[in-house]
Amino acid sequence: MLKHWEARFHRITLEDRNLPAIAEKRVLRPVDEAARQTLQTTFDDVMKMRKDVLDTLLTTTADREMFRKVYPFSPALVQTLIAVSAALQRERTALKLMLQLLVDRRADLELGQLIPVGDLYDAIAEGDEPFSEGMRLHFDNAKRLYNQRLLPMLERQHGVTWEAIKFAQADPTAAKNLRNDARLLKTLLLGALVPEVESLKGLTAQRLAALNTAPSARLSPGARRRTCCANAATGLARLAR
Repeated sequence: MLKHWEARFHRITLEDRNLPAIAEKRVLRPVDEAARQTLQTTFDDVMKMRKDVLDTLLTTTADREMFRKVYPFSPALVQTLIAVSAALQRERTALKLMLQLLVDRRADLELGQLIPVGDLYDAIAEGDEPFSEGMRLHFDNAKRLYNQRLLPMLERQHGVTWEAIKFAQADPTAAKNLRNDARLLKTLLLGALVPEVESLKGLTAQRLAALNTAPSARLSPGARRRTCCANAATGLARLAR
């Protein structure tokens, strides 16, 4: 029966490279012409960022026009999202993840900001079985590493707990700093889960900061930067083994 009906319809294959165009129409369409003009002006300002940061966000496969189509996402985030969604259950599509990321940031995302790559970790962590069978074990290890080792380290470092942040009971500055550092570690975890993604290869402190520019998500200076990255590298080495 299926073969009979399949022959009666044309097949339209949506390639990964079509995602920016699809997202532009289905997820990121401005409500009116005034909104479109505002977004275009804001995007032009975003493009004035440092060249090394822009190169990291663009990757080697995207250009400024593609960036414009997916703003406030970056091509680096879209590239990561495509790789992650390939391992997700069928109902967790890339478009649904993009929509979820926007909904999660609806209260604080401002014009001129970008959605950090690290936020994708939280989007895929929701639910009991977000990944297909082949990836579930790796993701369970990643969650265990983050919840048992990395998050407690950040909480001690910033003197605030994640629970206090969730219920708006934390100092705003401490909460902001913990969130930003958590994004860096979550990006490292994503790099361990989908190591084939170009934007997650050869991660350095500078590349981590660029991928998570919001623009508020910056690396803190000095010892905190070294401690975060060193502890994350040690934990991820154990995860790989």
